[in-house]
Amino acid sequence: MLTRFYIDNFKSLVNFDLPLSHFNCLIGLNGAGKTTLLQALDFASHVMSGEVDKWLHARGWVPADLISRLGKKSNIELAIELEVDGRLVSWEGTFNRTRLACTREVAKVVNLRADGSWLADGSLRLDGTFYELNKGKYWHSPDGSGPAQWNDIPFNYMGSLLSQLKDNQLSALLRKLRDSIQAIRSLDLLSPEQLRRKTRLSDLADDIGGSGQQLGAFIHQLKPTEREQLLVALKRYYPQVTKIHTSVLRGGAIKLELHESYQSNANDEQLGLFPEDLFPEDLVTEARHINDGMLRLLAILAQQFSPYEFVLFDEIENGVNPEITEALVDALVHSPKQLLVTTHSPLVLNYLEDEIARSSVVLIYKRPDGVSRAVRFFEVPMAAERLECLSPGESMLDLSLQRVAESAERMHSIAANMGA
Repeated sequence: MLTRFYIDNFKSLVNFDLPLSHFNCLIGLNGAGKTTLLQALDFASHVMSGEVDKWLHARGWVPADLISRLGKKSNIELAIELEVDGRLVSWEGTFNRTRLACTREVAKVVNLRADGSWLADGSLRLDGTFYELNKGKYWHSPDGSGPAQWNDIPFNYMGSLLSQLKDNQLSALLRKLRDSIQAIRSLDLLSPEQLRRKTRLSDLADDIGGSGQQLGAFIHQLKPTEREQLLVALKRYYPQVTKIHTSVLRGGAIKLELHESYQSNANDEQLGLFPEDLFPEDLVTEARHINDGMLRLLAILAQQFSPYEFVLFDEIENGVNPEITEALVDALVHSPKQLLVTTHSPLVLNYLEDEIARSSVVLIYKRPDGVSRAVRFFEVPMAAERLECLSPGESMLDLSLQRVAESAERMHSIAANMGA
């Protein structure tokens, strides 16, 4: 699980630090930087996978679009802390936008023992470092058999060097660190139009796609037990759904359909109309005719079967009826995956238990100079006071987010001055 994300010089995120929990809910005014943060996390994942060019192309961006206009730096600094096998480890990287590659990387074990006794195998330095890239060479001891040597890099690479090194060149700890960062997936581009697309199974990657364009193909290749679990999950919100059906059309495209069963009511029966007369068989609806909210919910639920471990959803309440919001929030909070969602809805917060709200709700705000900042919402005194007598959503409604942001910034300034 990721516990911290830091990025500097990415759009409005300058010296930006974000604490992370298992479930994370971002709130903030429009334009504060919530979606930018999802993009930054997704960017970090593609840096680690070495696919920055594909990521830029999918968004219609060029490298210059990444850099903040709030300063004069040319590189992007990244840092991620995460838990791996009971150890807290960190990875830092300096991304050069001209080369589209990291020119510096460091991986460390953060929670070292004070006496350093378990570092004697040579896989870690005394400061906890177990991998470093600098000045065109890298250092790592994959098996810990002896002191690592600096190695030349006889090839070009994109993103992180770790994306190009083979598994047998990396220690188990470094492989897990690499894989965990690669397993971040942002669905901030999710759209009904893309969800309705017919996709060929041959084009399928390993999930629904960044904008949802592979939903039908992804569901088609799910195991029967996974398909049944997905149906059970969807029936929690739409009990009339009896089947999630996919079929391969001529040419290889995948068609997605939902089967629904409806019953007559008392008035129908009084008129002599019975279920078998009104609805002799299930109502079948193809994806292009499924309503936006149901289709979006199906995508959110289906993504739970992807290999990605940290999934990000923008404006989770979009298209979702208030009546099913409670069940959706409960499913997200208790998901086995680490999740980050953004919302403008106090209703979403209302269905969070107070303790979960304290650790998960993060306010993203912009300072007057345009720099985005993050703070746990209920760590700001005025919000914490409201939570003593109000629900999380009511606390949000009872406060001006601008005032909370100003209070948070004063707290940040005081802490910075004390640290200096």
